[in-house]
Amino acid sequence: MQASDFSRGSLTYQIPIVLPALGPVVGGFYVMVFILTGIVKITTIVVLSKLFLKKNPCKFEETIDDKKITLKEAVRKSLTKNKKLFTRIAVIYLGMTTLVFYLQDRDAFEVFSVLPVAEIFGIPPESIVPLTSFVASPVLGISLLGPMLSSDIILPQQAMIILMLGSMFMLPIFSIRSLLPRYISIFGARTGIGIVTFSTSINVLVRFVILLVLLSIAN
Repeated sequence: MQASDFSRGSLTYQIPIVLPALGPVVGGFYVMVFILTGIVKITTIVVLSKLFLKKNPCKFEETIDDKKITLKEAVRKSLTKNKKLFTRIAVIYLGMTTLVFYLQDRDAFEVFSVLPVAEIFGIPPESIVPLTSFVASPVLGISLLGPMLSSDIILPQQAMIILMLGSMFMLPIFSIRSLLPRYISIFGARTGIGIVTFSTSINVLVRFVILLVLLSIAN
């Protein structure tokens, strides 16, 4: 289940959305954090299963699917399936780019200079907007962050800090809202809550460690 979520997240969110919106440096960094989190999860699961699980002699019947999908067909299906998503992201990105430049020209971001968050984490006051937006909707937050990066309102390292901060607040909300009902319906309350808690804890922990590294480099 964790592996399938990891693969699906890479193919439907990280690569087609994050990389084009944030560029190869910041986008690549965020994708690598996602991959690193997956590696940490899988490694932890393997180690814990070796330590605490007993060998199971049960054998499962293997089903072999002879039908192979070509790369061309896979790309076509992916584009068809995500056509509405790509269109929505393009519209949001263009709209947010226009809005960012409009607000910047009118010094609208100066109102956030009084917030202590910007000073604590060494990010400009205007970055509070994509940070809070990212917590509510990662796609919206990234769509706001992209134009700020391209117009040099924020630096790449500051964008990385914003992504880590936003992820740490967003992931527990996402887990409770989306993952918890699905896992409880599949595995039951006790096991489902345990899986979601384990997964979310590792997600947040990895991002927290990377955030500390980024802050130490910035300082």
